[in-house]
Amino acid sequence: MLEYPESKKTELYKFVNDSSHVTGDGFDPSLVPEAKRCAGILLDLIKTTDEQHYRYMENNLA
Repeated sequence: MLEYPESKKTELYKFVNDSSHVTGDGFDPSLVPEAKRCAGILLDLIKTTDEQHYRYMENNLA
């Protein structure tokens, strides 16, 4: 189990589950801020739990 705040893991899990299914309604612009926030949480999770992986990504994606 990852040692990371449960509230943040729950937020990521909810976002992925709620946003991973096509509803036929097209793109929902209201998801952009939530997607940005969740991407930040995901990057922080990687940095916190696997700093070597995070540094590798940081050095190779910049």
